[in-house]
Amino acid sequence: MTKMPEMLFIVGAGRSGTNLLSRMLEHAGGFSDLSENRYIWNYKQRYRSTDRRLPEEANEAVSTYIRRHYAVMSETHSGVLIDKTPGNALRLDFVSQIFPEAKIVNIVRDGRANVLSRSALWDEEGLLSDGTRPGMLTRYMRRIRRMRALGNLPNDRIPAFLADNMPALASRILLRRATLSGERVAGLREIEQRHGTRIARAVQWREVATFAAIEGRALGPDRYHEVGFENMLRNPRQTAEALFTFLGHDGGARSADWLDAKLDPGRLDNWKQRDRAEIAEIEPYLTPALTYFDYEVASDSVAAHKEGSR
Repeated sequence: MTKMPEMLFIVGAGRSGTNLLSRMLEHAGGFSDLSENRYIWNYKQRYRSTDRRLPEEANEAVSTYIRRHYAVMSETHSGVLIDKTPGNALRLDFVSQIFPEAKIVNIVRDGRANVLSRSALWDEEGLLSDGTRPGMLTRYMRRIRRMRALGNLPNDRIPAFLADNMPALASRILLRRATLSGERVAGLREIEQRHGTRIARAVQWREVATFAAIEGRALGPDRYHEVGFENMLRNPRQTAEALFTFLGHDGGARSADWLDAKLDPGRLDNWKQRDRAEIAEIEPYLTPALTYFDYEVASDSVAAHKEGSR
């Protein structure tokens, strides 16, 4: 039987700092970032409208396929293999069923900052006066080439990739619509159609963040570790030391030095400078999870959430 590599899964809603965290670990040495492997993790998943998968779905065929992928990757990558597929935040029990010894790190960022960051990335930056995005097809081709080069889009998964991405690409180019990206949350398309993209992204963050925390915390402190994005920027050394203690690896001091030089804590509150109406629109949908993660919430948003729950 092929020996399985040591695995580390970094999860978190997109735009929460998973890339930064994996780069920090690679900088310390002894880790290899395999990027995102969405089309490995949704193998044999008949319905692709959600990334949610239950432990019982990890049957022999699915588990063998996924394990074989990482065994092959270990032949060209050394050390602990880092997977940071965003959708895994919605299926930690499923991941744990396949890799029962693997450790999981969940990075959590204030949902308001997360949603506004997603909006800035997907809806605003690079827009031309006619509302189109320059080079969108070029970026998709680059994405495919990068995934192929990394090995996380095998030939047999190309049809799944095209089925996922072509409708969104057509909508952006032909209809000039903002579209959702990232983690697939059940019912998210219907929410987008009824309430708009920004509110759908708020629900997306809420579900992803809470699913990961609830299932992760149930695994216990030996398997699961939570990192606060804001705390990482304010206290990089403390964050790095706690993370490396959890992982049982050296390198915390080197990573802390790298973070100190890389981060700008002054950017933490940039989202608060946005139009207050934008924040007020999404905050009621985020309030339950913001409260769960001990973020401060405006009293009027709490009242709005309570009113909407009646």
